[in-house]
Amino acid sequence: PPAMADVVKVFVGRLPKDISDSDFEALMASQAGVVETVLLKDRGTGKGKGCGFVMFSSMADAVTCVEALNGTVTVSERLGPMQVSIATGEAERHGVPQQAVDSGEAKLFVGGLPKGHDPGPVEEELMSIFSGFGTVTEVFVMKDKGMLCKGAGFVKMSSTSSAMTAISALHEQRAVSNSTAPLEVKFATARAEPQVPAYTGIPGKGMGKSNGTKGKGAGFGKAGLFLGAPVMVQPTPPMFHTRPPAGMFHAAPAARAPRPAAPASGRAPPPPPADGLRSIAGWTEFMGDNNRLYYHHAATGLTQWEQPPEFKTLPALGIAQKGGKKGGRARPY
Repeated sequence: PPAMADVVKVFVGRLPKDISDSDFEALMASQAGVVETVLLKDRGTGKGKGCGFVMFSSMADAVTCVEALNGTVTVSERLGPMQVSIATGEAERHGVPQQAVDSGEAKLFVGGLPKGHDPGPVEEELMSIFSGFGTVTEVFVMKDKGMLCKGAGFVKMSSTSSAMTAISALHEQRAVSNSTAPLEVKFATARAEPQVPAYTGIPGKGMGKSNGTKGKGAGFGKAGLFLGAPVMVQPTPPMFHTRPPAGMFHAAPAARAPRPAAPASGRAPPPPPADGLRSIAGWTEFMGDNNRLYYHHAATGLTQWEQPPEFKTLPALGIAQKGGKKGGRARPY
C-alpha cells in the first residue's frame, strides 16, 4: 500500500448524519484506488457530521472519483446530490493545477515537436495521439515568424483524469513524426503577472516588502537615480490664469479676502488692504495689481470677479492714475 504522504484525500459532503462506517465504505467500493474511508464525527456525542474523506492511492484515481460522483449520486433525497471534491491543498501537493481540478478541463503543454515543419500535419497527429486517452477539445501548435512549427504546442482535454492518463503514458515515452526528441507532456501553467516594485521615496532603499523595509526591490542607485519602474505623477490642476467664467469662485480664509488668480501675463497681486474700497450687504470691494476690481463676502468666505448687484446702488467709483504715467498704479477717489 502507498505511504500516507502519497495518498490523495477527497472530501465527500451531503451525507446523512446517521450513515455508518460500513455503509460509507460500501458507497465508495466501486471507485478504483480507494485506500481508506473516514467519516467525521462529533467527539462528544459520536454522531456523524454528514461528511467524510476518502483516501486514494493516486491523483488520477481521486480525480476520476470526483468526475464520477460529484453532483450525480444522491444518498439522501433531502440533502440532494453528494458534494465530492479534491481536498484543499491536495492538487498543488501532487503537481496538478487547482484550476484543472476545479473546472474539470485540462490544458496540456506539449514539447518535442518538429521545428520548421508544416504545423498542419503536426496538429493532426497530436489530435490522433491524445484522442486515445479521452476527448480532445483543442489542439494548437505554436508557430515562428515563417508560420512553421516552433517546436511546442498545447492540447486541451475535456477531463482532468484523461489528461493525467495521457501525461503518464506519453511524457518522454513517445515521439511524433520528424522529431528526434520524445514528447514533453505536462500541465500548462498560467503565466504570472509581473510584479512592479513600489517606490519608497528613500534614496538607496527599495521595496523588498510591502511595509517599506529594505530589500532587493526598486530604489535609488549610488548616483541617486531611481532604478525601479517609473512612477507616474498626476499634475495638480492649475487655478484659472485668465478671466474666470461667470459664477466661478473659491473658498477663502475668513481673516481677510484671498487674492484672486493672477492674470496670464502678470504676477500674483499683493494682499488687499484690510479696509477695502467699498462695502455693502457683507461684500467688500478690493483692487488687484492689474487694476481690476474683485469682491469678497465676509460671511460666506467667497471671492469672485463679478460685481454683486448690491454695488449698483452705490455711487460710481472713480479711478485715477497715480503719477500720471501710463501703466502706473491706479487709485480710487
